[in-house]
Amino acid sequence: MPYQAEYIWVDGHKPTPMLRSKTKILDNSVKTPPIWGFDGSSTEQATGDRSDCMLLPVFSCPDPLRGGKNILVLCEVRLAQTGEPHPTNTRAKCAETAKKFAAHQMIFGIEQEYTMMRTNGRPYGFPET
Repeated sequence: MPYQAEYIWVDGHKPTPMLRSKTKILDNSVKTPPIWGFDGSSTEQATGDRSDCMLLPVFSCPDPLRGGKNILVLCEVRLAQTGEPHPTNTRAKCAETAKKFAAHQMIFGIEQEYTMMRTNGRPYGFPET
């Protein structure tokens, strides 16, 4: 029975890149998600005259929303002409650095900011006027 593979990647919007995705229906015999392509001109990753970009799967896991055999596929964006990492592909640079320093322990820091709001819609600590 066919299943859905949701390909997910980071686009080229600035200053804040966004997540993009598209779904591919795969035959049950396909065990590893294949390389796929997309039109990079709609994601700020290519010009209209050379818009082909490549999605290189780097990780897949069960899709918690669709369930069943459906999967999520995290991808790197590559240049279709050469297969080299796209300039917006920061994961490739990170993977290269991790490999170079594999003998060392890697540490990542993650930060997420929150703002507490009053019932009148103003943030706590801001003046009333």
